[in-house]
Amino acid sequence: MHAFSLLAVVACTLLLTGCLPYATGTTAHPVDEADGPVATTTVYAVPNGLEGIDTNDQEEAVGYMGLDTEIRFGVNEQTDVGVRLPGISGVVVNVKRRFVGADTSGFAMAVMGGTGFINYGQNWYFGGTLIASGPEAATLTPYGGSRIMQTLPLSESAASDTPTVGGFFGVRIGDQQLGISPEIGLYYDEPALDISNDNPVLFIPSVTIHGRGLLDDLIP
Repeated sequence: MHAFSLLAVVACTLLLTGCLPYATGTTAHPVDEADGPVATTTVYAVPNGLEGIDTNDQEEAVGYMGLDTEIRFGVNEQTDVGVRLPGISGVVVNVKRRFVGADTSGFAMAVMGGTGFINYGQNWYFGGTLIASGPEAATLTPYGGSRIMQTLPLSESAASDTPTVGGFFGVRIGDQQLGISPEIGLYYDEPALDISNDNPVLFIPSVTIHGRGLLDDLIP
């Protein structure tokens, strides 16, 4: 019974609040235009995202998981564009522009802005991200930064929310052809609903698998 109730709460929360793209899953360097598009799949967890009831009928923080997919296209040496499906329930388009660093051989910084629809079109999303990362020539590329996100309701059933702000740190293992990026995010996100956990600080681990190799069977 408790498991059924928890599943209902998770479904209700995701439908009413939308699925924010918490995980960044990209470095400051843009995708190489010559190499073609890069696909990513991200699995993330929000360990303390909801308020549940334990076996003793006491309130406790419980978690849920989410899944994002994205394709990034190189535009030029400094810019790429991503099309993300957050929670497989919306579409967000973002543009990343590197403003520090001329190529992938050194330190880089970039800004990324995005907008779109989440929660099956019930919320309009927009956000901005500042990313810093090391050179991509190495097998391990550390990256991190800060992010602010906001959603606006587009229907009467969608909840109003305050801005979500926070930071993230990750390490890309591999390269643009094929790699994996474990990441940790820490965000301040005021609960939009009474069923959300009252703790506004969310610790969000994620893993992103990405690379040109993921599209080889679809795009020769």
